[in-house]
Amino acid sequence: MSAGPGKRPLLAFRPASVVQRLRPRSEACVLSLRDLLPPLRAAGRPVPLLSAPLPALMRAALLACKEARSALGLGLPAGLAPEPWFAAAAAAAEELAPRLPVFLSASIAVAPGGVEAAVAHAYRLVEAGLTHLAVAVDRIPVAERARAAAQVAAQAAERELAVECLVPGGGEGLDADVATAFLEELQGWGLEPDLLGVRCEAPAGVEEARAQARALAAVARALGPTPLLRRGPAGRLLLPVLRPAGVAVVEDGEAVLQAGLPALPPAEREAALQRGAPGERLRAPPAGGEGGEGLFYGEAAALVEALGASGTADLVVEALAGPERRP
Repeated sequence: MSAGPGKRPLLAFRPASVVQRLRPRSEACVLSLRDLLPPLRAAGRPVPLLSAPLPALMRAALLACKEARSALGLGLPAGLAPEPWFAAAAAAAEELAPRLPVFLSASIAVAPGGVEAAVAHAYRLVEAGLTHLAVAVDRIPVAERARAAAQVAAQAAERELAVECLVPGGGEGLDADVATAFLEELQGWGLEPDLLGVRCEAPAGVEEARAQARALAAVARALGPTPLLRRGPAGRLLLPVLRPAGVAVVEDGEAVLQAGLPALPPAEREAALQRGAPGERLRAPPAGGEGGEGLFYGEAAALVEALGASGTADLVVEALAGPERRP
């Protein structure tokens, strides 16, 4: 969905499912990760994805990324209803960081015998305005995984939203052969994912960080044109070496959330800690938590700096809309 410089205004790249949920004349720049990836990959620059259960965290992250001119991903945690969460994220983006390229992410873990339910949930997420859908199929039989992923991802792919498939097996996803075999299975079912995701643990020391970065680099090379997304806690030792490893998107592993939790009021802290419960016990993000906003901001800013993500927003703007329309 890319275009030559100056051919389309930046906000024209917002998916229809996003525009229909925004206020008239809103400048919240919620884009598909599919559109953000090409210019960032070409420049070898990663983008952060932050788990964001609280409006205070959304606001702090948007402010930090606006200051650093970094593109940003905000993740919907399990247990939150997507519609009010989207509304909170869009309102914060409109108020604090208009025209800053942002993508909104959600994950679906397909349960055994639960493909139909996962397809219905994917439809709800797409209709709610989410622009990046991650599908995890490691809980279902091996022979059914690729077909299930293709079924669940179909609606997002048809609407030109980004689709990520998580390599089953946790740390085994750091095996390049395992990752490429999974990609080939997906392609065999007609799914060309925009990214593959791998779950990793935080390295315990410098040598482990270097070893993990080398393993990630090997997977990224093996996947060729398919970008790689790293999920899970990273830690300060790993972040600086992820950019040369060729990782396109880096999840914060809830580092930003954990940094601000001690400053939250007790009820807010408990709600944030319980957000992953099954169902939809949390109907919308808690509204307060302003006491932790400074801590959220500091952690988000440090993450952007350590990743080398500063300036990535301008790369996206130039690639999509041309320099004369840069905000």
